[in-house]
Amino acid sequence: MPDGATAFVQQVLRIGGWRGEGAPATSLPEAGARALSRIVMGHPAVADGVRSEQPLALFGDTADAELDALRYDAVGFLVAGALALGMTRDDLDDLGAPLLHAAVATDPESLLLRRRLVGKPFGPPPPVIPEWLDRLDDFIGRNCFAGVIGAVLELGKWSGGRSTADATGISSVAPTVVCGGTQLTIAGAGFGAAQPADTKVYVPTSWGCRDARVTQWSDTQIVVELPADVAAGCVGFVRGGGAVLGEPERVTGELTSCVGAAGAVWARGFSKVGKGVIVSCPPCLPGGQNRIQAGGRPVIGTFRFAPDRVEPGGQPVLSWSVTNATSIQIARVGTAGPALGLPSPLPLAGSFMLAPVGGSLPVTGQYQLTASNGCGTTTALAEFTMTRTPTLAVTRIEVVQSIQTVGNTVRLTANRMTAVRVFVDSGITDGFDLGAGPNRVAAVSASLHAESLDDGSVRSCGSPWPGSQATSTPNRDLLADSFNFDVPLAACQGNVRFRAVVEVEGAAGAPPASWATGSVDVAFAGKPQQEILPWVINDPSSASPAPTISDLFANFSGPSGPARAHPFPQSGFTFHPSLAMTLGAAESLAFGPAWWWVVAKIATTIFIFPSTPVGGIRAGVVPSDGGYPWAGMATPRIGVTVPTFISKAGDPETCTHELAHAYGQLHVNCGGPAGPYGGLPLTTSDPGLDIPARRIFPTGSNEMMTYCPSPWTSIPHWDTIFNSIPVS
Repeated sequence: MPDGATAFVQQVLRIGGWRGEGAPATSLPEAGARALSRIVMGHPAVADGVRSEQPLALFGDTADAELDALRYDAVGFLVAGALALGMTRDDLDDLGAPLLHAAVATDPESLLLRRRLVGKPFGPPPPVIPEWLDRLDDFIGRNCFAGVIGAVLELGKWSGGRSTADATGISSVAPTVVCGGTQLTIAGAGFGAAQPADTKVYVPTSWGCRDARVTQWSDTQIVVELPADVAAGCVGFVRGGGAVLGEPERVTGELTSCVGAAGAVWARGFSKVGKGVIVSCPPCLPGGQNRIQAGGRPVIGTFRFAPDRVEPGGQPVLSWSVTNATSIQIARVGTAGPALGLPSPLPLAGSFMLAPVGGSLPVTGQYQLTASNGCGTTTALAEFTMTRTPTLAVTRIEVVQSIQTVGNTVRLTANRMTAVRVFVDSGITDGFDLGAGPNRVAAVSASLHAESLDDGSVRSCGSPWPGSQATSTPNRDLLADSFNFDVPLAACQGNVRFRAVVEVEGAAGAPPASWATGSVDVAFAGKPQQEILPWVINDPSSASPAPTISDLFANFSGPSGPARAHPFPQSGFTFHPSLAMTLGAAESLAFGPAWWWVVAKIATTIFIFPSTPVGGIRAGVVPSDGGYPWAGMATPRIGVTVPTFISKAGDPETCTHELAHAYGQLHVNCGGPAGPYGGLPLTTSDPGLDIPARRIFPTGSNEMMTYCPSPWTSIPHWDTIFNSIPVS
């Protein structure tokens, strides 16, 4: 790999703003451009027209961290290649599509080439998996294909202004030691009586070169005002290429909208560059006649920590390299981080290893270098972070409709509200606190997709519920210990694979600091609706308001109600036209025996030629009277009687309890309910979940068929009703 090509790509990255080093966009190394251009032109997709039948899926959104890393390499090759070709070739119009195909080729050699060019210290590229590939026809047919080609062609033309650089006629420059804002006299012959319209004087800067303002021009002498960032190097002329050739801002828009975050990293800086051309800097004459020996304020070439992120106990190494300075100082900013014990005076280049940085909380140490000379001072900041890097792992995915086991053995109802719990191990076990508590990580991005194994459709499950965290020992009884998603109702059909991706964001432009994936396959079984014959029961003896049909509907759908706790589909009940009943004085529900009488009366009512449907379970709603001895009463099918229950308005939990009785469920002996008992456990074996309320019922909660507080449906309870729907 030619070093010049890698250096060229890194300079493009600086212009894009990833490192924030503020490199001027007026110069790129021509030797590097030639090296990269040779690599691009030698790629089979360019030289021979060989196109990958399955190119990298470059366009569109992705939640896959490794795919984003490959896209990052591809966009870097694309942008830098366009600039290099623009600087070294006359005609770019036929190169846009081949360059794009070279950037997305997925053979191992192409993947490794792009990774090495970009120069990221993250090891070899990940292997390409089928989900990351496009068919060639689909790739070319994407709406973004032509837009990206147009953008990179424009960028190439913008960089290839067809300018030339020389030092023709220069015999000397004076002074050879200069400061910004002063004047430089260029002596020689043949400059012409006046400055040509297509000629500018370029002087060296710390990052390349730039034009200097001409104050005098004659055939033998030119005087220019030096820019503030003048540095040592060679002075000369740049001729031609003065016209505005393009809008580099377009690259930002096309790459960001078509590729996403990976495109934005490489392109965002170009929106600040403005219109113009990238030029080659003037050459140095053999005798050094056009050389500024020392120029401007000190130049800080390097001041950084390597690595700039360490684990607890790590020792960052601070290195520096300064030119054109008479003295330098390095001091800690603030009190965070180890103190320095540097020698005095400091050499202009060197390195220093800090003492081990320990603790159970993150530490950010910041240090400042101040370099001085007769032209002034230059400063730079370097910082390191000591923190614990999570090692994420998706340990378990549970698909829950009311209650679920760790192995997803509880059967699921199709077309029913469903939540997915993704449990993520933080990988931190030493008590390190990143701000959410020991061993916990809150800054985790999580996504979930539901893929139908029957028709191939894929649906996003949106954002997780707020407050989720990764931890070393996820607790199923805590909602915060899992990333919880609402599944689109349309995805709750047939055989489904749920695929989760979790990641902790890395540095800007870099792959995630940690990421993990996981998946689970489940099946949703179709269930019919349950017929309900509603009864609205008015009790004149009660001071509470008479109930309404809306009260009955609310009992079925409210918190801990049947629609949430039982395995009915989303539109799981067919409510027939309601019937009304007004109780007589002897039927007052203030007396316990009356409850049995009312239930029996409803259960044994016979309809002769009814005008409306009357099948299914008979469900009555009574006033919400705090003086009543009971909250509900029920009877299953006994002989010719119809399963029937009544419950107070405003009490969905009792509605669930009594509906279960109508299905034949018996009491659990907790809280004083009447016998007989049997068939159900006293408490739940796994956490329960009321999905709309986002309320968890921890393992060991009371069974729904108890009189003890805060009950929820157990697995045997769920299974019995699952097997019994519908009751006719």
